[in-house]
Amino acid sequence: MDLENYLAILSDFLPICEPDEKYSKYKLFVRTLAHEWDEAVRPQKLGHNKVEKQTSYSFSWIMKITRNWSAHSNVFDQLSAQDVAFLFVVNMRAMFDLGSEPVPYEKYLFSLFGSPLSEDEFKTICGSNYEDRKIPLTQKYASLLHKYGTNYEAINFHGLLNELQKKQLGKNDFLVEGLYQVFWFLTSYGRVYIDRHRIQEQKYLNYQFVYFNYFDEAYLAYIGRHIYSRSFPEA
Repeated sequence: MDLENYLAILSDFLPICEPDEKYSKYKLFVRTLAHEWDEAVRPQKLGHNKVEKQTSYSFSWIMKITRNWSAHSNVFDQLSAQDVAFLFVVNMRAMFDLGSEPVPYEKYLFSLFGSPLSEDEFKTICGSNYEDRKIPLTQKYASLLHKYGTNYEAINFHGLLNELQKKQLGKNDFLVEGLYQVFWFLTSYGRVYIDRHRIQEQKYLNYQFVYFNYFDEAYLAYIGRHIYSRSFPEA
């Protein structure tokens, strides 16, 4: 019954036409969407294989951070329709087993992102192994460390991003973009080796990725092709 009520409440936030004062409506919808991810809920690795488990873990962390920010900050004051669509898709995937193919409403929502990368473009970016990967995660990690400073308390990207928001060291658009990047970091997981006294120089930061093939699961490549430009607009 609780789940039925939750879905019924969400449906009340989905008008047929674009609402007036859409930014306040978007913010309220996201806050309601993320309400179930309270302090007692821990991100989990759910699924039948390594790819599914890592994907569900990524989505869970995005929603956990979203819940924290929606309750304690103004990060979501100016969300775009694409951002709301992304968080809705992520939340549904984190909570429900929807299979390894995109479902109809996901195809509709991802159409908001415009033309996705082609499969060939995406394969070129992902590389045939982690050494050939062109996803700019090391640069993003270095940028986050530079903003945070040397006295950081978290070592992983999503932890640093969350700490950055709590210390009010990041602008809202930077933080929302970071939520998209959490997807890439947690599905390209690896180890970070850092000279803590020289973190401003990227050559002293080496993010060593464990190879993770985005084409092992159709849905992983599908979402990646659609959100890549929003995740790394300067790439």
